[in-house]
Amino acid sequence: MYLYIETLKQRLDAINQLRVDRALAAMGPAFQQVYSLLPTLLHYHHPLMPGYLDGNVPSGICFYTPDETQRHYLNELELYRGMTPQDPPKGELPITGVYTMGSTSSVGQSCSSDLDIWVCHQSWLDGEERQLLQRKCSLLESWAASLGVEVSFFLIDENRFRHNESGSLGGEDCGSTQHILLLDEFYRTAVRLAGKRILWSMVPCDEEEHYDDYVMTLYAQGVLTPNEWLDLGGPKLALRRRVLWRQPVAAIQEH
Repeated sequence: MYLYIETLKQRLDAINQLRVDRALAAMGPAFQQVYSLLPTLLHYHHPLMPGYLDGNVPSGICFYTPDETQRHYLNELELYRGMTPQDPPKGELPITGVYTMGSTSSVGQSCSSDLDIWVCHQSWLDGEERQLLQRKCSLLESWAASLGVEVSFFLIDENRFRHNESGSLGGEDCGSTQHILLLDEFYRTAVRLAGKRILWSMVPCDEEEHYDDYVMTLYAQGVLTPNEWLDLGGPKLALRRRVLWRQPVAAIQEH
């Protein structure tokens, strides 16, 4: 089982990197800059970096390691502006991961495509910390817009879907139907820019209906470590089937 899981992790990482490369190859220099630097700008918090504001702003992405492009950016800041970014404190960091969702890296991506970014965070962030992180994301949206790139950030509590919290998400998350479809879309289209791998990707299709039991078995066997994964819960298949069945029926009834 251990070798099987390790093989799956390697394949998962390889596929994710292919999707990152595809997204970058399909877009111009400004998009590439924004896409590549967003994880760095969320991991660090410094007055000389875009998105800075005063206060105890949550910073630090779990398992973040700068890639070559990001290291070059940090080295330039240090060389030309005398800035040495300080790594966040050790331990469990506040940002679980940063992910794109939607058309990015898909056949639907075009030169005019925007970026929808999920910033998944630990459930222990308090209201003030979440508000500060939201303000930072708004500043990063403005920075990206100044470069001609449209970015929308969505803060996602890691327990949101497990607790069936169907609050507002840019006006698109309305009730349980959208709640289910939103998670389904994320799982189908998410690309990890930084942070924890998505646990759902490790669950076979025939085990989805028993998602929690399967995951707990992997934890109990020691082949997976809980704090290394983003676990938003498994799609509730029976309910999802009803939702997908009702949509065309409702559309027919409207006409």
